[in-house]
Amino acid sequence: MNVTVVIPCFNEVDYIYNCVQSLIANNNKIQFDVLVVDGRSTDGTVEILKKLSRKFPNVEWLTNEKRTVPYALNMAIKNSSSEFIVRVDAHCTYPNEYISILVSSLQENNVDNVGGVWVSLPSAKSNEAVVVARITSDKYCVGNAEYRIGVKSPTLTDTVPFGCYRKSLFERIGYFDEEMTRNQDDELNSRIIKHGGKILLIPDLKIIYYCRPTIRLASKMFFQYALFKPLGNFKSGRVSTTRQLLPPLFLVLIGLLLAFSIFSTAALISLATLISLYFLIISVRSILLEMKTKKSNFSFNRIGLSIKCYALIHVSYGLGYIKGIYGLLLKNFINSNIFTVGSSR
Repeated sequence: MNVTVVIPCFNEVDYIYNCVQSLIANNNKIQFDVLVVDGRSTDGTVEILKKLSRKFPNVEWLTNEKRTVPYALNMAIKNSSSEFIVRVDAHCTYPNEYISILVSSLQENNVDNVGGVWVSLPSAKSNEAVVVARITSDKYCVGNAEYRIGVKSPTLTDTVPFGCYRKSLFERIGYFDEEMTRNQDDELNSRIIKHGGKILLIPDLKIIYYCRPTIRLASKMFFQYALFKPLGNFKSGRVSTTRQLLPPLFLVLIGLLLAFSIFSTAALISLATLISLYFLIISVRSILLEMKTKKSNFSFNRIGLSIKCYALIHVSYGLGYIKGIYGLLLKNFINSNIFTVGSSR
């Protein structure tokens, strides 16, 4: 087969079957195999993988003893004899002809990576889950991350979710960096651009992504994303996007004003003004987003949760980035490594 679809997986008992089923059912015009690499799941995922491999002859699964995503991806790529690699996430379902559109777009547009956009959906029926899905696809939370907020036409960009690659790309610029437990896609995409490559985002190719069900879990995810950003920037020799700098700079500014406010009334006033303005902005944005719902479903509770979600994600991302800079300094000067986190699911 000419295409291998790679799925790194850990404790995805509620999602892995629908994920694989959507790939099999929606892509019947192209031959491909599916290789799931499981990080020793403990929730019943393995039993579902056994069922899937019995039901579909083109589905196989491997055990990932190291339990990290980049190791799983590299294991699958090296075990594949296909010309094309499509990397997908178990927490998603995929549209009609997803694989064939990716592969044809990769060839026709002479690019090195191609992907679709996320349609973020709640993974539970609670107001909190609804808010997480809403806020994490809003530009006031994620900036100009085009694959989250959408684009109107095919666009060359800095990153796409998951991605489709020629296997020869990895032989040319290297495999996924196994130190990048998080953000391994971003680091690889930075390397692609550094080597003169191009990354294409296709707006009509919509991936259904099921978000974390709680604000706490979403904040933890963004903290870990940010933790690995400085390491990825250091490896690529460039800051991939300016949007990633805003939360840590905001926290540093607040910290400085807080320190100076002990001695300066002007600093205290500036601090109060900055914090008040921030909460005014996210409060107004939360109200505007809630007003897009039907009047009969309008919820003040979701407005409050939205304000909380914005604030905690921004703060978590900022703290993660600052800790990432600290970790990078430790790594380079005293050979101490804080970049070890477990599987996220």
